[in-house]
Amino acid sequence: MELIACYQRAMETDKKVDVAPSARAHLARRWLIELIGVLVLTGCIGGVYLWSMYRQLAIERQCETRLGTLRAEADALEDELVSGRAEGVFRAYSAGIHAAVLASRKESLELSVEELVRLPGVAFIHLFHPDGSVIASSDRKLVVMGKVGERGVWALGAQGFVSRKGDVAGTLEMAMPLEDAAGVKTVLWMSYETDLIKARAHKARLPASP
Repeated sequence: MELIACYQRAMETDKKVDVAPSARAHLARRWLIELIGVLVLTGCIGGVYLWSMYRQLAIERQCETRLGTLRAEADALEDELVSGRAEGVFRAYSAGIHAAVLASRKESLELSVEELVRLPGVAFIHLFHPDGSVIASSDRKLVVMGKVGERGVWALGAQGFVSRKGDVAGTLEMAMPLEDAAGVKTVLWMSYETDLIKARAHKARLPASP
């Protein structure tokens, strides 16, 4: 009986020895699979995060580029509108003084210059004879000199309406001959402060302070 009992204990010990390594191997495989799963999941999450960041940066760059394009287009449109406004003032004035020019009414022309230079945006106005002698001007120094200097040569040479960037930053200069049947009667030269008009327009668009 003791021999049988010893044999049974030996068999049970052998079973334990056989089963333990198998359980550890199964547990190790399970941990390995779980670890791989965690790593794959972490990699997926990281990939999705990096992709979302890349897409966000790409969208931001596209928005910045588009915003820059829109700003450039808005600035160009604003320049065109302000230049059109300046030309409108110039042409309206030239049409308004045409009768006085034809009749050589110097006093009326001098008065018109004094009135127009008060208009916001108008920097100066000069009226010359074709030979460059001054008829009327908002610049008293030029009136005293009695003749246009080198700066006005381009205006005296105008064959029609012409414009250019002014010598002073942020201004637009315009010139045009006023004619009668005999030819050029008077040359009109005007400077318009485009940047000033833009600044006033921007200020008008700002919301009022509380």
